[in-house]
Amino acid sequence: MSKVLSSLLCTVVAISAPKPSKYDDGYYQSVLFHDTAYAPDDEAGNIWKSLRESDGVGDLTKGCLVQLIPNGEDKNGKPKHTVVVVPDGKTPTTYRPVAEPRAHSQQPGKYSVPSNAAPTGIPADKKTAIAAYCEDLGSLYAYCYMQSKGKLEELAKEEETYRSAASSLFIAATRKFNL
Repeated sequence: MSKVLSSLLCTVVAISAPKPSKYDDGYYQSVLFHDTAYAPDDEAGNIWKSLRESDGVGDLTKGCLVQLIPNGEDKNGKPKHTVVVVPDGKTPTTYRPVAEPRAHSQQPGKYSVPSNAAPTGIPADKKTAIAAYCEDLGSLYAYCYMQSKGKLEELAKEEETYRSAASSLFIAATRKFNL
């Protein structure tokens, strides 16, 4: 089975006090996230991450909603994630593809495709795969937009500038990773 490289919607359960790093002069904090696809008391949904201030740990509070976006693997082969705080009232559209749910998950996939959402003649499983792919690309574009806005806020104030930069990042990413 291939790896699922889709973002996870999680809540912050706990944040440790800052601890000095053994490897440099910086500090890190351990953060416990819980994947919202699991029941609150299901420990299989717990994800521990060690985050530095540069990873945005200062923006996290207990109970806040975040999106963990895959960002490669560390030297031990464990998945790395970019942590993005979900603004109040907003919910990202991508959790994980239905076509490849976690093997240990007891819940069905998050995606449902209305029967009238695509032209007739396309099998339901293909519609679901298309929906998952489109939602993943939408999530990638949203991430590109957030990155461009964060980097350009001091330089540009027009919304069009952020959208243009996000589109350029999105096109570059889809080409580089053959999406």
